Amino acid sequence: MSQRSQKLLVCYDPGTSLSKILYRMGSEPVRYLTMQPETVALPAASVSILPSSLGSGKPEDNAWVRLNSEGECFAVGRMARDYRASVSLKRLKYESLIPKILAALGAISVKENASKRLTLDLALLIPFGEYSNRDSLEVELRQALEGFYFRERSFNIRLKRYECVAEAGGVVFSTIRRDGLERFQNQTLAYLMFGYRNTSLLLFRNGTLCRNESSTTQLGFYDFIDKVAAKVSGLSRDEIQGAIATLREGYHNREQARRDYRQATRIVVEDLVKSTDPSKADREKRDLEEAIATATAEYWQILTHWLHERLPPLRQLDGAICCGGASELLQERIFSYFEGKIAHWQTDWEEKQLLTALQLDEYQKAEFEKQNLALRFADVWGLFAHFSGYEVESGDRVA
Repeated sequence: MSQRSQKLLVCYDPGTSLSKILYRMGSEPVRYLTMQPETVALPAASVSILPSSLGSGKPEDNAWVRLNSEGECFAVGRMARDYRASVSLKRLKYESLIPKILAALGAISVKENASKRLTLDLALLIPFGEYSNRDSLEVELRQALEGFYFRERSFNIRLKRYECVAEAGGVVFSTIRRDGLERFQNQTLAYLMFGYRNTSLLLFRNGTLCRNESSTTQLGFYDFIDKVAAKVSGLSRDEIQGAIATLREGYHNREQARRDYRQATRIVVEDLVKSTDPSKADREKRDLEEAIATATAEYWQILTHWLHERLPPLRQLDGAICCGGASELLQERIFSYFEGKIAHWQTDWEEKQLLTALQLDEYQKAEFEKQNLALRFADVWGLFAHFSGYEVESGDRVA
């Protein structure tokens, strides 16, 4: 392994349901990485019982880091789940970001057989409500990167470029790339990020972000999941979330699905039925369907109240751009709220750009679509293309 410094560019979206990462090592092709969102701090003594080699598992699924050789360690992602860690919905996202970023960088380095010495360009997405913490986060991050351990390997990474953008900012960049800056600067646009932990609004008037009209609410998709779980006994958040599936059969494309007001993403009730007795299973299914319908109505009513409070009159809007994994589950209601005329999701153009850049084989593409990652990566892809100057047509960085 070469010990010379290598160049790594990373764009990181630390989602509360899934961390999404796009990266590029030097001039190599663009790659993607996903990691489970959990982290847990463990005492220094725990290092002796943590696995020190990857075996046949993925590095991102066997991730633990230390900030120094003798201090506490942090299990991240799937390994944190092994220690029964849960995602904290009360802590600010940026508070758990350092070990997550270090774990992602370590996993990428192992996957790419990279040098321990790297020069890093890093861009992050964080909720608009936490955007004021971007400078303090940079200070902590630079200090941590100077010397940390990913499993048994030490790293020293020099942070060369750093950018922190509010969630939905990547989708804003995609809009400008697709439609042009002049059009963007002559419109009033609302960008809505429907996330697991919160929902955010970025309002732009004539190309300028209106900070006093933009906001983040702690109302997130987990509220909906908790409402379902409260109405049906014996279900956990993970079980309900695991039953969410994205269906593409019967649709010519995404836009056709949305024009038809039909959900391409839904909860597969059959996956949640636990009874093996046919009659009981049928009753359980009906109870689940009723619970999901009621929880959806309740969740949307609360969201609608927030939208009424934060959005300008709809006649003033030229467009409402929706993103985030929860947006497709709510798409029929969102269309109705915006009168079916100005609500937009990620377009086929943006999805095609992302898939072209990733150069996935058939198996990888099937897995990508199965997890609805094109939608979930929309924000970080827009950030990546902006931050790196990546052009899909040529595959090269813009000078």
